[in-house]
Amino acid sequence: MKKFISFFILFLLCFVFFTKSSLAMDVYYRAQVTKVLEDKIITIQDTNQRYQKLELKIVDSKLKDQPIFIIDNGLSELTTNQNFFKINDWIFLSQTVDSASGETNYQIADYDRGQPIIVLFIIFVISVLIISSWRGLFSLLSMIVSFLIIFFFILPNLYQGANPLLIVSLGILFIIPTTFYIAHGFNRKTTTAIIGTIISLFVAIILSLIFINFAKLSGSTSEESGFLLTLKPGIFNFKAILLSGIIIGVLGVIDDITISQAAIVAQLKTLNPKNKKIFSQAMSIGRDHISSMINTLVLVYAGASLPLLLLFVDSNLPLNQLISFEPIAEEIIRTLIGSIALVIAVPITTLIATKLIKN
Repeated sequence: MKKFISFFILFLLCFVFFTKSSLAMDVYYRAQVTKVLEDKIITIQDTNQRYQKLELKIVDSKLKDQPIFIIDNGLSELTTNQNFFKINDWIFLSQTVDSASGETNYQIADYDRGQPIIVLFIIFVISVLIISSWRGLFSLLSMIVSFLIIFFFILPNLYQGANPLLIVSLGILFIIPTTFYIAHGFNRKTTTAIIGTIISLFVAIILSLIFINFAKLSGSTSEESGFLLTLKPGIFNFKAILLSGIIIGVLGVIDDITISQAAIVAQLKTLNPKNKKIFSQAMSIGRDHISSMINTLVLVYAGASLPLLLLFVDSNLPLNQLISFEPIAEEIIRTLIGSIALVIAVPITTLIATKLIKN
């Protein structure tokens, strides 16, 4: 009953976020390629490149009854991510209105990748439910809650220029207790994990504040930051956004280890209530967890930054200069702060658990 009440309240709060917050977005329409009218090689600026003339039919939205569209694809200078299409491909059209003439234009934005994503998500949900049963269901609910808070509270407020650290802190303070209690129930084990997580995050925030400034990181070197700077100049504090991103990432790492350590202590107390070595025994398991998680952190960040790292493979620069480039330094600092928060979360949570969790 407690889980149901908490989820119901959470649903209402997220519904408020959903109805009152929205991201500024362009207008897109889903369409299908019905014919490839032309597919040939043309010359643009002395470069031969592929060109297509496509017949498209919009299949949803208020334009579904409009005539079939004819779209030119490949008339501009080609980029490395240029897409070419065949009959029955699903795509998205972007709509723009010329401010001077009022003329409406349509361009192909990208493939519609919704179907493979939905199929993969269904496979994920089924696998979670089969293996974890009802616990898996509550974990999925907590994941949805995190998604709603990030996309309908944190991101819209950041996009409007709100203080990133304040918004992310508020979002996380809401995410931590609600998602933990939904996934793991109302008990001292979960409360212990919440306390350990919050303390570890606080340490991560302090470290982030110190070392982002110490390393003189701007947070504006990525291509995405450049787009935001062009779109809304003077609105975003990229250094604060970098800090906020680090904190969200740290939360994703330490929530697992805090609940694990609390569960280990609870299990040890159940097996032997008079055991005086619970802290050392739980720490022994926690050290193994730390070893594997730190390696996981490095691999995750390396995988996410692989294109960036490839740019430096043939570099003749010395190591100290290579790691000083902001994109590289940013990922190193992000990984190290996450690892430090992970390491300190284990003894903090274990100590709290030994005091708070009763037999």
